[in-house]
Amino acid sequence: MKSITGIDLSTLITECLWRAHDAGAHIICITCDGAASNQTMAIYLRASLHHAALRGTFIHPADGSTIFYMPDAVHMIKLLRNTLKANKELFYDGNKQVSFI
Repeated sequence: MKSITGIDLSTLITECLWRAHDAGAHIICITCDGAASNQTMAIYLRASLHHAALRGTFIHPADGSTIFYMPDAVHMIKLLRNTLKANKELFYDGNKQVSFI
């Protein structure tokens, strides 16, 4: 089965936001895991969790209110745990070691 793209996800989220608005629901946050398709979706919604362009909100298409885009914290901690288990040492900027002490 082919996975859904970030562009398709952003289209679905936008449609859901419109339908929820029409039904009288007030959406204030969207939460998801850190999958690549979800990151792409965030970009198409005009949000981003990329460290160089951090923007954790986007504008509701129906009423102009702010919607928060937030990764699932428990899932992110699990990813960090798995990364630390798989990689005993982490580096950034090519050669700077990450210290957790």
